[in-house]
Amino acid sequence: AADADASIYVFLFGSDQQAALLFPTEDWESQFEKQFGRKAKKQDNYCRADLEYVVPGPDAAGQPRFFKLDNTPGNNTLYVCASRSNIQNYQDIVAQLTKAGSEEARLKVLTDSFKVDCVKSFTFKQE
Repeated sequence: AADADASIYVFLFGSDQQAALLFPTEDWESQFEKQFGRKAKKQDNYCRADLEYVVPGPDAAGQPRFFKLDNTPGNNTLYVCASRSNIQNYQDIVAQLTKAGSEEARLKVLTDSFKVDCVKSFTFKQE
């Protein structure tokens, strides 16, 4: 839950040292349908304050959706970012995150891109 209405973005810096935008994605629905054989609900990344959202949300049939990890061991970091306006330069941000050489540099890329300190990060180890 956020304390203000905002558009939410979730980035992953993976154990393979590559960054990706996990949410929202333009082709999420088609990827989901191809993988699971059923339609997904259209995801809207605008979230109202004080409501809880699950990312990714359920599909059109109400079934849960999941992100799938690769087989590369190491640390993965999720970055959850909020913005009061839609961010259009996803690919630029992903490229900058991939090139950033440290956690501090990645946080700077995100806080500079979103213009405020609105970034939460979560790191987990994949074995």
